[in-house]
Amino acid sequence: MKILVVTEYFYPEQFRINEIVPELVKMGHEVTVLTEYPNYPEGEIYEGYGFDIPYETDYFGAKIVRLKARPRHKGKLNLAKSYVSFWFKGNSWVRKHGKEFDIVYCPLVSPVFMGYPCVVAKKKFKIPFIANIQDMWPECFMCVMHTNNKLIYKVLDIMSKRVYKNADYLLCSSDSFIDMLESKGIDKAKLSYWPQFAEEIEDKEYDCPEEYTTKYRFTFTGNVGEAQGLEKILDAAELLKDNKDIGFYIVGDGSNRENLENIAKDKGLDNVIFTGRKPKELMPNYIKNATAGILILEDNILSKITIPAKLQMYMTCGAPVLCAIVGESSTVVNDAK
Repeated sequence: MKILVVTEYFYPEQFRINEIVPELVKMGHEVTVLTEYPNYPEGEIYEGYGFDIPYETDYFGAKIVRLKARPRHKGKLNLAKSYVSFWFKGNSWVRKHGKEFDIVYCPLVSPVFMGYPCVVAKKKFKIPFIANIQDMWPECFMCVMHTNNKLIYKVLDIMSKRVYKNADYLLCSSDSFIDMLESKGIDKAKLSYWPQFAEEIEDKEYDCPEEYTTKYRFTFTGNVGEAQGLEKILDAAELLKDNKDIGFYIVGDGSNRENLENIAKDKGLDNVIFTGRKPKELMPNYIKNATAGILILEDNILSKITIPAKLQMYMTCGAPVLCAIVGESSTVVNDAK
């Protein structure tokens, strides 16, 4: 088949779609990835990339097309402009493109707007549209933006439903997503529970990262954003800062990292170590050598229905999970004992 993959986030950004695309190619499919220039999570285009710099057009046999969409930059307004930019430029690319595809697939993390070029492709090429729902909109937007504005919710709910209703099949990363989509009037027949996966981990010894300088290591991996609620980690670290055997390690980057680092500095929390973003190949080193992996989200409706992808990675590495989430994630942790 000729598959069109539409995603704002792609290699060298670290998302699961980077593993899915090569597997589709191995199966004999002809894959085209419609994406943008890498700028997640810092908000600036990565070094070595730029609108006037040639980029790689092949990724393990898949064709890459990068749209000149506005980078995220900093601030909520810039983030919204970035979302809309990819939406409009994606729509334009699909409308101008004469090549037909057999199917369009979207790993639908935030924003839901990246599903709109898929709707255009579905109607233009008369092909199925499959979406993998990893963030629920508009609930995700409302939580991240810390707003309860009913008008904004209503507008985004209408826009989100247009994507969900136009999809022929919705792969939902949690059972709660299925319940919520049903409540929005989405046909249950096209909803399926499809949990996120973790990369295969070799059964071997992994070198201990040099940042690990304490006997007990509690490690958070992934996006360091406001939605993660990582302030709770700093609260715990403050209670334990006199215990030199315990360290809290935040492995990743994001919009809230600078703020968290400033808080840790002001409180004298030498037991909180920010390692920055690391290559995915090194993640088993950090997780397998941790005392426990921290699973945490800000306490809101989103945290009750979402299962963060890092949970699968913690479990694959055999790490105990320190779960500070109520809802579906805690259920998975408790069921796994």
